[in-house]
Amino acid sequence: MKKSIRLWSALLGLLLTLSAAGCGAGQQESAGSSLSSGEAKSKASEPADQSEGETIKITIMDYGDSYKPQRDAANEAYMKEHPNLEIEYTLTTRAQLTNTILSAVSSGTAPDLFAIPDGITPAQAVSEGWYLPLSDYMENEQEVWDSFVDGAITEGKCMFDGKVYMVPESGGAPHCMVLYNKDLFAAAGLDPEVPPKTYSEFREYARRITEAGNGQFYGIVEGATQSDRMAQILVCWSDLIGGSYRVDNNLNIRTGTPDWNNEAVYQVCELWKNLCEDGSLHPNTATYIAPDARAAFAGGQAGMIVQGWWNVGVWEAENPELNYGVFAPPVPDGGSYTGCIPRMTGDPFLGVYSGTKHPQEAVDYLINVICGKDFQSAAVAAGVHDSLLRDVSTEASVFEASKEYFALGNELGRVIPEFEVANPDTAIVVSKFQEVHPNPTEIFSGILSGQVTDYKTALAQYTEAATEMWDKALADANAEGHSFTTADFAFPDWDPTRNFTVEDYAALKK
Repeated sequence: MKKSIRLWSALLGLLLTLSAAGCGAGQQESAGSSLSSGEAKSKASEPADQSEGETIKITIMDYGDSYKPQRDAANEAYMKEHPNLEIEYTLTTRAQLTNTILSAVSSGTAPDLFAIPDGITPAQAVSEGWYLPLSDYMENEQEVWDSFVDGAITEGKCMFDGKVYMVPESGGAPHCMVLYNKDLFAAAGLDPEVPPKTYSEFREYARRITEAGNGQFYGIVEGATQSDRMAQILVCWSDLIGGSYRVDNNLNIRTGTPDWNNEAVYQVCELWKNLCEDGSLHPNTATYIAPDARAAFAGGQAGMIVQGWWNVGVWEAENPELNYGVFAPPVPDGGSYTGCIPRMTGDPFLGVYSGTKHPQEAVDYLINVICGKDFQSAAVAAGVHDSLLRDVSTEASVFEASKEYFALGNELGRVIPEFEVANPDTAIVVSKFQEVHPNPTEIFSGILSGQVTDYKTALAQYTEAATEMWDKALADANAEGHSFTTADFAFPDWDPTRNFTVEDYAALKK
């Protein structure tokens, strides 16, 4: 297998850092199921005699903890249908997986299927020969990909040079809706069936719930120490009213620069600053991570929380008495939705190791189990998964809150343009960018903790300093023989009212 000394040198620091840091929170927080402890197994499949009666072992490693019971059931069913196969599934954390896979790929002992580690771009993984092309082992390939949601398989992420190497974990449904406790609404004299629609109503509802709670419950609880959750609120809520950002980096989609001097961002910040000043935030918001906030909400300590659809499955299983609903983010008074909740094209999750001894069996498992309708539907029905298969999330949902959540996501979410899909080489510049702190998400977290009051100055200072670092990253990349410009990262004509498609990317190259 091809190995790059340069890449492994660059990754060594990441490996050592993660080893010291231990577990880190991922983009989607745990939905409450237990993780396997200790070091994850990373042995590759041993060569097997495929004659009748012999068993072929397929080893898998990923961090999809929210739907582990459904995954285990699917594995058992598949082994019953294929008695010559043994499925060895190792569930781990994102940090443990990164540590294990970097070492295992280097030594040629990686599992037959494994999730792409943090810090590795899809382009790097494919260029280094980590994954084999699924397309080479599929007869009905296009039929399979056509059954996925829009944007799931995209050139430059899951697909390279027309061949698919990895599949996404889910359908990428937005997860920034507001979940609310109907009983606490009623206790505050609010109509449980009429949630707030504007910023002033949202603030008033939060204040009234807090007053009714008299120290026992509050208007809102959040996990302000978990950056990905704060990014969901800041980015998605501002994009709905005219912002142009992504939740996974700090570049402005339209300008291709880290420009955060934006009126939509200011309006979202002002709303949450007011909530903090009103005393409407749960007092532990500043120290909670997302699962802490979720548990506090389920315990009746807050009337509202901004979190994902996976909470539904957790609450239905652990808090069946909880009387709750879901509503879309509010808009400024007199305003309306002029943008969208940003949906990314499918982020690669799982692929088949190029060094596997059983490529056909591994690909068949990936397509028929992980991407299969039975498993996808079971996980959706449990309320813990957003299916990557078209229509399954709405068809298989059994909980009313899940149906409402996915319906709102479909209504307000749009697939946005991504510079790394338009040109995978842009990852070179991103790798040279040195982030400035506090960044926008950290500034927003500071608003919720009461530590940041002058957010406009903080965002302006970030914009100035980050722009300087971004210009340096461009210059450093070009000094190596490239010719990148800001235009490679900008989509000034982006229309947030519709999905950005493969055809749109093709048009950019004409």
